[in-house]
Amino acid sequence: MEFNVPDRWNRELNRRAFEQAVGVVNVSKYTEGKMLASGIRTRFRTVIPNGADDGRFGIRSRDEQQAFRRRHGLGDARILITVGSVHERKGQDVVIRALPRILEKHPDVHYVSVGQPYKQAAFSALARELGVDHKVHFLGVLSPDEVVCALNAADLFVMTSQHTPNGDFEGYGIAVVEAALCGRAAVVSDGSGVCEAIEPGETGLVARISDPVSTAERINELLSDPARLATMSARARERALAEKTWEVRCETYHRVLQDLVEVQRVP
Repeated sequence: MEFNVPDRWNRELNRRAFEQAVGVVNVSKYTEGKMLASGIRTRFRTVIPNGADDGRFGIRSRDEQQAFRRRHGLGDARILITVGSVHERKGQDVVIRALPRILEKHPDVHYVSVGQPYKQAAFSALARELGVDHKVHFLGVLSPDEVVCALNAADLFVMTSQHTPNGDFEGYGIAVVEAALCGRAAVVSDGSGVCEAIEPGETGLVARISDPVSTAERINELLSDPARLATMSARARERALAEKTWEVRCETYHRVLQDLVEVQRVP
């Protein structure tokens, strides 16, 4: 949100702070674009996306997946899941608005939301208004192990991030990579850095931001083709392990920082 500050004085302070840095690393090309659009010009800049912890996130057994489903009364439902604070920025309300169209084609679908329940009351009311409240499950904050079980038990990860009125936006999408490490493809929104956490058409699909119709279409597209979804999910994990772990990202940071140190040493 520092690149969307509405106050002129704070914008100027941010510009001066960033421009005095030796270099700036943005977590996505989208975020870098926002920085440049705000008038900030840096001596050095690059993009290094966030990573995820492959020591924590990974594949769990079928028994563990089924145990999670039993604990939360999900049975044999097809599960969509979002992990992140329950808030407009994470876009759970978009998924809820998309549910009626999803349920027309896939009546066995349930939507699970894991995270701080900031807007849970409002989003629960929205689900009731749309008649889908029996299909929406807000699980609140779960233990780290239970989050991994939740991702494994789900069929598809969804993060339809949005911009907030105060200018905040999704810089990247660590939760998307965490889901990928658990072998789950994703449907994400455009118009933010979250869409850079997938390879569109290969490890997930992109819906239009704040658009329940587009979101439902992308979700239905994958749920209607289990073979394609399975292939995408496997590819998501392969790409995450090969390119998106913190170990890989730290190697990139190390090279960048070494180069910056060498530049500073030049008289």
